[in-house]
Amino acid sequence: MISGRDRELYFPTYYFFADRRLIKRKIQTVHVKDLDHCEFLCYQHDNCVSLNIQKDPDSSTGQQECELNNSTHMEHGEDLTTNNAYLYRGAKVINIIRLRVPVHKYRK
Repeated sequence: MISGRDRELYFPTYYFFADRRLIKRKIQTVHVKDLDHCEFLCYQHDNCVSLNIQKDPDSSTGQQECELNNSTHMEHGEDLTTNNAYLYRGAKVINIIRLRVPVHKYRK
């Protein structure tokens, strides 16, 4: 779980698919050192709810291609394709509602 903003993202194991890639939903491509870094970048992007990551790092840079997506396989299952070079990871999102109550209401 990653939290601290106005939402929490969970990357449950049952939303993880090896040899799969969600297509047509990519909002950004970045190069990362590992899956954890890719998940963190997804959390930082307000519209990201899933990701694809290249399995094998580039031999010259050691980096993996990370694709941030604005949808999951739950909304667009038809776009989850077989691709042996990628791993797919979907997230569950919980939006946090922060109440802003004026401090002076509680002062005596």
